[in-house]
Amino acid sequence: MVDYPDSDASGLVHKTGGINQGVWPTTWSYIKHGPGHMAMYTLGRFNSFRTIAVSLNHLQNPPVHYSLNDQTALQPTVVSDAVAQLKRDGAYRDLCLTESALEELSDFCNANKCLGDGNPEYSFHWTEKSLAESKYGKRFALAHYSNLMSRCQAANKLAHDPILCSIARGYFDAEPVLIAVRAWWSFATNDGPQANNGQTYHFDIDGYRSVAFFFYLTDVDSSSGAHIYIRGSHLHKRVSHLMSLHKSRSDREIEEFYPADDIRVICGKAGTGFAEDTFCFHKGSAPLLRDRLMLQVRFGLRDYGTGRED
Repeated sequence: MVDYPDSDASGLVHKTGGINQGVWPTTWSYIKHGPGHMAMYTLGRFNSFRTIAVSLNHLQNPPVHYSLNDQTALQPTVVSDAVAQLKRDGAYRDLCLTESALEELSDFCNANKCLGDGNPEYSFHWTEKSLAESKYGKRFALAHYSNLMSRCQAANKLAHDPILCSIARGYFDAEPVLIAVRAWWSFATNDGPQANNGQTYHFDIDGYRSVAFFFYLTDVDSSSGAHIYIRGSHLHKRVSHLMSLHKSRSDREIEEFYPADDIRVICGKAGTGFAEDTFCFHKGSAPLLRDRLMLQVRFGLRDYGTGRED
């Protein structure tokens, strides 16, 4: 369950530093989706089980290779390079939307209202956030667009883009299953990192293998919500990280275990994209000076029904 896309949507109550205060709600959030999901959530932490499950899925759902000559929303991309880097590093950073695709997606977000905290009761245009906070008596660090697939043709096309599907297909060695398409604002605040908005390091267990494609729809630098991931952490974690119910870790824990060179910050102009195995440790840094608009397309081997409404 990812997302709010660079967040952990598992229902955990986190405290930075590794304290979990929501054991029963967390446990129920995994049980309620059935035994298959519970087994995946339990065993999917361990690479040996992940490898076996991927091999079995290949036999049951072998990849179907389609032509890449279909119209794409992405600038030229070498799919084999993307797949190889995903397998090695857990991320591929060289995706970019075409100007026309970026314009269509941005136009939709600028023309439509978003939902504060994902709640339909708190609807507002993103430029009127301050007015909405006064109206509703709440502060909003995040807001997302509902029913994106059915309301935004550009988002629907991106979800079926031949390059994205081919990268996912190559990474899974099976036919990818579309799990979710989302777009959301992370607003600049003075509140510091918020764990429930994905702004502390965490990993996600969306399946035995999953990949999320992220696209910045605004310019992003280190002060406006840059995404951060730990290179290679999809293959290498402390045993204590795997055995714990909760998946969020403090900066100090991460920096003590992983080399500084493996902590990768992604900045870029609007249209910049990247692919990530969300089993990597990752986080979205808290925007300080400018709001950030992000879009995500997520694929898995199977849809466990854990995604939020798109």
